[in-house]
Amino acid sequence: MLGQVPAGWLVDRLRAKRSVLVGLVGWFLATFLMSGVGWLPFPFLELMVLRFLLGILEIPVGPASGRVIATWFPSTERGIAGSIFNSAQYVSLVIFTLLMGWLDHVFGWEHIFGIMGVLGLILGAVWAIQHFAPPEHPTVSPAEIDYIRAGGALVDLGSKPAAETPETARFPVSAPFRSHMLVGIFIAQYCITSITWVFVAWLPSYLVKGRGFDMLQAGFIAALPAIFGCIGGVTSGFISD
Repeated sequence: MLGQVPAGWLVDRLRAKRSVLVGLVGWFLATFLMSGVGWLPFPFLELMVLRFLLGILEIPVGPASGRVIATWFPSTERGIAGSIFNSAQYVSLVIFTLLMGWLDHVFGWEHIFGIMGVLGLILGAVWAIQHFAPPEHPTVSPAEIDYIRAGGALVDLGSKPAAETPETARFPVSAPFRSHMLVGIFIAQYCITSITWVFVAWLPSYLVKGRGFDMLQAGFIAALPAIFGCIGGVTSGFISD
């Protein structure tokens, strides 16, 4: 959480495509290396360092995704676009909790990190090939760009790195905290993140250690809250718009 503000500053200067690509490739390396910590002399220490790096490398995704939504979607469609982005974490829980439970049950925990790391690298390649800012996209027509621009999309925001002006240089970090609306969003996001991590980190361990489930059963049960979280998240986007 502490890295979100500097990550936003970095995304503004490197652009969304470059920031997310660096994060995805680094995430792949950190995750993949976790599969081999058992062969190292201090596995717990190495695992803690890699987990720390993993958290840092995830940070640009949120600010970059907000920037992509602002450049590609008119203001009347940003609610559903944002809800689909936020609901992706629940979709991934549904899919990958089951996959990770099966991998651990059949092959062992090391293979979870190896497979997920490779998937991260594939996703990074897809992002590098497929993502463009609106003016740079090879198949988007000028009429479509004019349409989303007329709807309030900041289509030129992602076409080149932002230059620091005297106005942006003087922009205080404390400014967002003086907005009641943004403070409310910060509190809501904190609550959402806290609840999500209960289901991601605590629930599977509780089912296995406290209730005697095997990993395959725990993975199935832990996926159920994510299914309804996805449904509620996407629905809220339509209501917001």
